[in-house]
Amino acid sequence: MIPAVRSDFVAQIVLLVSMWWPVPGLAGILDRTASWEEEVALSDGSILRVSRSITRGADEWFRPGRGGTVKSTLAASVPRVGKIEFNWSGYELPVAFDIVAGTPWIVLPIAGIHSCEKYGNPAESVAAFSWRNGQWSWQPFEKAPSTLKQNILRSSPFNKEPLVTIALKRSYLRNDGIELRKGFIPEHVKWHHACHRINPPPDPNYQRSINEYMDMPRIALTASVVETKDDVISLTREDNQAMMGLGSEDQRKLIGCKGRVAGVHSIFSTRSYGGGSGSRGTLTAWRIALASDEGAARSIFLPARIPTPGNEAGRFLDIARIVCSEALIYVVSREESDLVSVVTYDFAGNWRDAWRIQIADFKMPRDRWGTVFDFRDDGDRFTLSIGEYRHNSGQSGLPVATLGKRYAIVASKARQKSASGRHPTLPGRLRRDYYT
Repeated sequence: MIPAVRSDFVAQIVLLVSMWWPVPGLAGILDRTASWEEEVALSDGSILRVSRSITRGADEWFRPGRGGTVKSTLAASVPRVGKIEFNWSGYELPVAFDIVAGTPWIVLPIAGIHSCEKYGNPAESVAAFSWRNGQWSWQPFEKAPSTLKQNILRSSPFNKEPLVTIALKRSYLRNDGIELRKGFIPEHVKWHHACHRINPPPDPNYQRSINEYMDMPRIALTASVVETKDDVISLTREDNQAMMGLGSEDQRKLIGCKGRVAGVHSIFSTRSYGGGSGSRGTLTAWRIALASDEGAARSIFLPARIPTPGNEAGRFLDIARIVCSEALIYVVSREESDLVSVVTYDFAGNWRDAWRIQIADFKMPRDRWGTVFDFRDDGDRFTLSIGEYRHNSGQSGLPVATLGKRYAIVASKARQKSASGRHPTLPGRLRRDYYT
């Protein structure tokens, strides 16, 4: 007799097989769809019932329906309009549905290279659609009614309720009934992958700041390991935030910079492929957004890669820490596992000094780079700590983070070399093509 086999297990085997021998539609066997009816409060005070569904794929463990959103639908019978249906393939989920002056509207949050480029890189990082001539038509958000509010769920009902009433929704949705421009959008644009975070509007300071970083003279220092520890330290949430600056994504690695640095963002460029049918994002620069009492937007830009002789693509520049003193911003970056760059700026974004620190006879176990979890300017020397750091992402039963083998490193400024240590200079045309 053949033993019974769980259908989920069979689906996992089928998915693994399909990864090697693709069959159209086979991977969808791990998709799961949740459907429900939902009451929606419209801006004219009426309530309309809509039918909704969300389909989710498998997670990294091949568990059906535990992963990200694959597609979603919204359908309704609208008075004097008829039946409408909104079908969306992707992970984004609508945030608003309304009928204004007889025209149905839907607003969809977007993020990431492909969606942002497709919809013109909107400052609000949302796409608006209006129902015209029997179909949905994309509209720039500034043309959407100002009265649009967050009024629909952005996930399936937590308890699988077949009907989500207005009262039930308010227990789920924190910003239910609040205008998008006042509630949802100001929070959404702070997300690390919002359109103007990954692809900000042209900034005249961009190229100047990139060139400045590439060409600035650097004082060469040699550092040495003065202490090694091999025990394991468990970090509380408070210790972890004090050490790593972990909070929101754009506040990561910021130490002592509250009111000085607003955040660190990734800037991507897009390149067409497939005959211009799509785009691919490439990390090209880091943007350090400065805070300003006057409200002026100011930024420091650093290249994401440092070109090297014989290698145009160059090596990755990893911003390890940004530490603020009373007068300066210290940007600490890793160019190699044993090569650290330190650049200081004032709070107006003007470059002050730069050093390149070579750590003598230093190598992390298993050829890892390790994490810089401490940096200080002690006047006559720089002190930094590099070690094995692991963030446990809230896993049950584990500390928030742990530190393993770590090294205390000192670079004496008294032993500095006089060589400038500039980065290799690229031809102007090549530099512009690479960084913009």
